[in-house]
Amino acid sequence: MTYGQGESIIAERIEDFENNLPNYIKLAYLPSFGRVRLRLSAKGR
Repeated sequence: MTYGQGESIIAERIEDFENNLPNYIKLAYLPSFGRVRLRLSAKGR
């Protein structure tokens, strides 16, 4: 959970992390007023 920064700023800051995730792990940005929740989801074994 992050507070006080928009999705685009967060995406820039964690770009390397997101780009290095394995293909079976997805990162979702879930914005709401004043915060952005980040969710990691995985499929497979």
